[in-house]
Amino acid sequence: QFKLAKSKTKLTVEASVKKVRPFALAAFARGLRFDDESVRELMQLQEKLVLTHGRRRRKVAVGVHDA
Repeated sequence: QFKLAKSKTKLTVEASVKKVRPFALAAFARGLRFDDESVRELMQLQEKLVLTHGRRRRKVAVGVHDA
């Protein structure tokens, strides 16, 4: 199980980006540990999302970053 809570971290989207991507969403997952296999699986999921639902990045962009 995971505990959900509002974050004090803010997502800032520059005006130039808003013209291309009018909607932005962020999620922060803290305290997780990833081994090499988990990172590969996460990258594969990210690619599947942008290639299918994201229409080859024309509609959706997904980024995964360490914080």
